[in-house]
Amino acid sequence: MDSRAYWVWLQHGLGPGSAKIRRILEEYVSIAQFYEAGTWDWRLLGILTKKELDDLHAFSLEDAADLIASHEAAGIQVLTPESDGYPEKLRQIYDLPAVLYVKGVLPPFDDLLSIAVVGTRKATSSGLVAARSISRSLAQKRVIVVSGGALGIDTAAHTGALEADGITVCVLGCGIGYPYLPGNETMRRSMMQRGALISEYPLGTAPLKNHFPLRNRIISGLCDGTLVVEAGTTSGSLITARDAREQDRDVFAVPGSVTKTTSEGANNLIKSGAKLTTDSWDILEEYETRYPYLCQNRFGRKGPVSPSPQKEVERKAQIEPAPETERETPAKTMLTPERFAQMCREKTWDISLKDFPSEAEVAMVKQQEKTCKTPELSKSIPAVQMAATDVQANPSFPEEKREPDKAQAGPTLEKMVLPPGMVSPEAARLWQSLSETPQDLPDLCAKTGLSAQKLLAAVTELELSDLIETMSGNRYRRIGPSNF
Repeated sequence: MDSRAYWVWLQHGLGPGSAKIRRILEEYVSIAQFYEAGTWDWRLLGILTKKELDDLHAFSLEDAADLIASHEAAGIQVLTPESDGYPEKLRQIYDLPAVLYVKGVLPPFDDLLSIAVVGTRKATSSGLVAARSISRSLAQKRVIVVSGGALGIDTAAHTGALEADGITVCVLGCGIGYPYLPGNETMRRSMMQRGALISEYPLGTAPLKNHFPLRNRIISGLCDGTLVVEAGTTSGSLITARDAREQDRDVFAVPGSVTKTTSEGANNLIKSGAKLTTDSWDILEEYETRYPYLCQNRFGRKGPVSPSPQKEVERKAQIEPAPETERETPAKTMLTPERFAQMCREKTWDISLKDFPSEAEVAMVKQQEKTCKTPELSKSIPAVQMAATDVQANPSFPEEKREPDKAQAGPTLEKMVLPPGMVSPEAARLWQSLSETPQDLPDLCAKTGLSAQKLLAAVTELELSDLIETMSGNRYRRIGPSNF
């Protein structure tokens, strides 16, 4: 007899989500041994109700085997805690599901970071944008995005992950194939290509109200952490956050307006210890040690980490002081105003510490200025060194020399134009609409005339190109030479 049949039989008798399974496993080596023990021992265990005992008698192992066969015929995989593909993260929770029905490709939950993104069904536009943007950014970094497939935040989370061609998993509160939210059927089909649909319920099971709180423990149990994006005080996503804490998993929350009821639950989570989250890196930085592959993708506002050995050697070579013999000959890559202006136009930031004068040189020049103010001294000072020692330190310096040469100065951040072909036309339009003052997405939608979907895609493209910086409250500002 297939060992999975014993688990299907037990789940049918006790019902999905029963915590009594763990208690049985504490008393018996296996579910097969529990089955063989018989009714008398089941009663002596003292935890089963009369209805549960009757249901165990009414459903046979043959019935369980037939149920497994019917699901596999429909292309649905049946997993139990004894199956090789059953996620170890789920085995660790107390009320582990006895059976998982899976359609699609179950991702390697034990090898990749997985984050649940949940929230209210009645989300605001800003909440939907936040969930979609953060989920897309997580998926781009090979993070599994898990949610429940409901309207509102759940749908935004799945959509964001799919936009990034990432992995997303939907945990249903009904049987796979049941016409739950027909409008999301296309999305569910797309998820099965890159992820999976998971349910604790067999084919044909309707989405009853009590199913959803039970399935929430699977959402949090599959994940290392749970992110709550907009939740009222009675939102079901707070149940997921509670389950995550009981399972010793992390909880994150996106802050919201104190005047909106849809943000009360998330704001209260932050008060009680959830990590305030405004972008994906607020989550990822918590897991870089546990999942080293995240460091390989670390780009954007916080810069690269964990350089390769060769890069580390090159970095140290740049930082170590050059011998005096090398200092005496000006480097060909001396940072002059002309070169800086060229770098602004070409966006080639290949400046090393050798391009700048040493502290000893600066001190020597300052001392020479105090003792001997001759025109010859200034001729030996490189252009950047003149700025470092500074004209203002020498009031006698001619007035016309004090003012910057506007003809040679690099373009200002506000007047910079991206080279053609560097980014898509939509990203270029967005970049030109930004400034050093942070702006939110609704304002940018109005200024650029882009649709919400194209605007989010442009934001992602500029983030990947290090051309914008994400600020608090899902606001963005342009990055230029003045920020380096």
